[in-house]
Amino acid sequence: MLQRMNDIESFIKLVDGVCLRADMYTLNGTFAEVAALFTGMTLARVGSPIAGDEGRALDRFVAARLCVPDKYHWAGAIDMVAEDDERAIRKLRDLLVEFAELRKTRSFDEILLLAARIRQEHVESEPARVWGRFLAAYYNADRALIEPLILDHPNAWVLWRGDGTPPGVAKQLMEISASHTVSVVAGALEMGRVSLATDVGVVEAYLINGSWRIDASPWIEMALARRTTQ
Repeated sequence: MLQRMNDIESFIKLVDGVCLRADMYTLNGTFAEVAALFTGMTLARVGSPIAGDEGRALDRFVAARLCVPDKYHWAGAIDMVAEDDERAIRKLRDLLVEFAELRKTRSFDEILLLAARIRQEHVESEPARVWGRFLAAYYNADRALIEPLILDHPNAWVLWRGDGTPPGVAKQLMEISASHTVSVVAGALEMGRVSLATDVGVVEAYLINGSWRIDASPWIEMALARRTTQ
């Protein structure tokens, strides 16, 4: 136990050193390089507090703390919510140290339970609920439901031209999406513009005349691209 405590303290000191002086430990001091350094530790160093099963617990913990879908690796989750390298490295430092401190007194399973509790306490925003309704309408190619949920777009018609996703597949896709937390990671509700962290990436939403609407441009562009290749 004492050896483990010493390993954790050494790890915390390493995290502090790397994150405070990233350009000394990596070529350019970017978040991607710092994340790669610690990702290497999860793969190679057995004694590290983030190696093996610990690394999987870290993924869940970071995703829960940031309120993003837990399908993402911890580095991807941080990159999704941080505005730039400096903020990403600072957030990485805070989360790795918090996780390491927890490992002094909590087991792998206890940290997973903590992550689950954090998710249960998350309150979904109105833009996140609109995102869910848009997905359901999109899978069913339902124009009457899609149009009020998206920003105006000259090619929006492509979203409802066709038969939609087969019902059984659509149901499975909705269940998968519903199992993931969707949260605001940039912007602000009071500003009328937010970025949502979803299971398909970052989605933009805007408040238009009192109603939140999804920027469906990526789905419109994908649908148009499919039509040109058919």
